[in-house]
Amino acid sequence: MDFEETFGSVARQEIIRLVISLAIRKIWTIQHMDVKSSFLNEYINKEVYVSQPQVFEVSKKEDHV
Repeated sequence: MDFEETFGSVARQEIIRLVISLAIRKIWTIQHMDVKSSFLNEYINKEVYVSQPQVFEVSKKEDHV
């Protein structure tokens, strides 16, 4: 086995449908978020800047993540 090779996690279609149907039944809010995590599995030789989306910021705590 090649333990050095990594794969991105992929959700099965059935699980996505199940979560959406639960959210509808429980009247939960559904939000889509696209996360690019490819940089998490490799060493980076330069600075990377990440900003938090404004909808998740709390007033007077803009510097918290």
